[in-house]
Amino acid sequence: MNRVPRIVGKAASLLAMTLICGAPLAGQRILGGTPAPERREVGALLDASGNFVCSGFLIGPSCVVTSAHCVDGGQVTGGLFLLGPDIDLQPEFLINVRTVQWHPGWDPNTLAHDIAVVALESATNLPTLPLGSPGAVGSVIRLVGFGLAEGNDIGQRRKVDTVIAGLTSQEVQWSGTTSNICEGDSGGPTLRQVSGIWSAVGVASYTDDGCNEFGASWRTDTDLNAFILPAMALCTATQVGDGIFLDGFESETTERWSVAVPTLVDCALGAASGGVGEGAGAATGSDCPAE
Repeated sequence: MNRVPRIVGKAASLLAMTLICGAPLAGQRILGGTPAPERREVGALLDASGNFVCSGFLIGPSCVVTSAHCVDGGQVTGGLFLLGPDIDLQPEFLINVRTVQWHPGWDPNTLAHDIAVVALESATNLPTLPLGSPGAVGSVIRLVGFGLAEGNDIGQRRKVDTVIAGLTSQEVQWSGTTSNICEGDSGGPTLRQVSGIWSAVGVASYTDDGCNEFGASWRTDTDLNAFILPAMALCTATQVGDGIFLDGFESETTERWSVAVPTLVDCALGAASGGVGEGAGAATGSDCPAE
């Protein structure tokens, strides 16, 4: 992978790789994508004027994960999180952004720790995504986001499947020649299915300038214990419906429902499924949340 990046909408200190948020670039498009109405956990972050910024996804009823480069310049301060299949249609939920925290190790020059947690002012009753480990090279993954699609359309939730071409301790990488992310897909989940359960194994981070050579996401298991779980303390929302939401989770009592904390799916299923979590990048030992 040739990493001579160019950052869209930021200081041009990196020159041929595109951080995939912000306004679309003419001629760029997602290859092979289809609508994803079933992925209700995936939404769109909007700025204070209602303009589309990036994708993101629920890990708790009032907790959103996205990319650090989507929020580190105040892009969504005073903004909104929209949940629905299309930003131009009536949303299921439209919620004010309350606070934003990006990883303290986020480095726009190296793209390390390109992950952030956004706390919403109120909670939803929609499904949330568990977090998982990516498995091994060759595993099938699904990319979901609101970014640029064929015909230069942007703002519809779409999905596309591909396979892992490379794994590091920090990134999930794939070839973008037939299926890829593009402008606006930053912050969307990279999903992997294990024993029928879809989990977010990465957060869409960057692609090449033409969105047709390669793409990569930042691994969620890398920063689960050190950043994601502590940052979820921001996600204290008001009550919605019959449940009580504390620290981003629904509970029938005033006590925190610790069972609902996002867990690495591979940690939970590994022993029972005979091989889940094995191979490159598998979550074991200290990578798994404490019981």
